[in-house]
Amino acid sequence: MNNFNENKNNDLENKENDLSNQESYDHVADNSDENINVNEQGSADQENISEQDEGEAIEPDGSNNGDTIEKQEQKSDEQNKESKRKKSVLKEVLQWASVIVVALIVSLLLRSFVFEFVMVDGPSMQKTMFTGQRLVVYKLGYQFSFPKRGDIVVFKFQEGTQSEIPFLDNMPLNDKILPKKDEVDYIKRVIAVPGDKVDIRDGSVYVNDKKLVEPYAVGVTNAFSGLKFPIDKIPPNKIFAVGDNREMSSDSRMIGLIDISQVKGKAVFRIYPFDKMGSL
Repeated sequence: MNNFNENKNNDLENKENDLSNQESYDHVADNSDENINVNEQGSADQENISEQDEGEAIEPDGSNNGDTIEKQEQKSDEQNKESKRKKSVLKEVLQWASVIVVALIVSLLLRSFVFEFVMVDGPSMQKTMFTGQRLVVYKLGYQFSFPKRGDIVVFKFQEGTQSEIPFLDNMPLNDKILPKKDEVDYIKRVIAVPGDKVDIRDGSVYVNDKKLVEPYAVGVTNAFSGLKFPIDKIPPNKIFAVGDNREMSSDSRMIGLIDISQVKGKAVFRIYPFDKMGSL
């Protein structure tokens, strides 16, 4: 009996031990699974971290390269813009320079062959014009025709010696384009032309034996001592010209006949003073 109980007790102990061992095994198995899950999660996290690190390591390099290329492109664009701006400025300067040069050439040609502005200096043409008045002298007309009686002409009385631009002295037509600084010009009225007979007597002028009616003349017309009157015939290419202020004018009566080559043009218009503006 006692043996039976002992055996029974031993069986119960063995069963309890088996249950305890089973629980221990289950617990170990659970812990193992948890450890496996933790390890797998750790590996996955490590992979994610590695990938993230790799991405972060690559991404800044790509961004820096992009920024560098963009800066280079901006710098290149700025350089191109600056180059274009400089070229545009240079082009504009050249255009203005060419305009100025062309305008200068045109103005010199106009002054030489078409018209010129002059200022009256002296009393020899009073009361027609006075010192300080500005006139327009038309030159082109005498290239195709000869001066007429009554024309008011500007002619070269004395050659100049001081050149405006010395190295252009030998240039053709230099005297017409750039007259010498000390050149002396006179302005007078044409009284007689080639073929005319001229005489001065009794304080008046006679052309072809006819006494001239001269409302523009001031004072008495005397012969002076330059020419011997009467002049039977004015030679070809010569004119006889005197000032309107007969007693205060140095003209053909003193300096002789004027060669047509000396005549620069005809005074046609007064531009100053403004209250006296008008044709002559």
